[in-house]
Amino acid sequence: MRRSALSLLTPLLLCSSCVDYRALSPEQAALREEHLQSLLNQSIEYMEQGSDDTLENANNALELARDLDPNDPRVLDALGCVEWRRGNYKLAAYFFEKALAADSGYDRAYVHLALNEERLGRIDSAEELLRIAIQLNPMNFRARNNYAALLLDKGFPHEARKQLQRAAHSAGREDAIMEINLRQTSPSY
Repeated sequence: MRRSALSLLTPLLLCSSCVDYRALSPEQAALREEHLQSLLNQSIEYMEQGSDDTLENANNALELARDLDPNDPRVLDALGCVEWRRGNYKLAAYFFEKALAADSGYDRAYVHLALNEERLGRIDSAEELLRIAIQLNPMNFRARNNYAALLLDKGFPHEARKQLQRAAHSAGREDAIMEINLRQTSPSY
């Protein structure tokens, strides 16, 4: 008696929910992470160039990374950064919030969402997001630098200087923007 292809596949289809095809061996997981990191690095290089074409290249690299892991907060956050650079602040916020939904402890997404909020004029929200980022990662010198800039704009130079000094310790004084901000809070400035 001849069986149809459908009758042979039906048990496989019914049983496919029993198998997790996404379970990776340690080697496969390490390779996937290597690919993800490479795509993230490529996207950063493209974003730093800042043209429409290079932002599109960054987006393409990140979409490939999202194919590898659709819930990786680094990828979602980077997609938000591309949209922020394009001026698509609503879409940027969507990706930053999606990154935080994937990992509420991912401090960089809080920093980027704060930049987005600040750009939209929501200073109090930006300040709160930066506080959360600093609480999650006290060594995040960019969060401290941005928080200090907000404090300086709000007329709190002494508190801004404290934050910048802490940022300088965690960054090893390697950030030029932080150095400029630190000089601006100096009593002799």
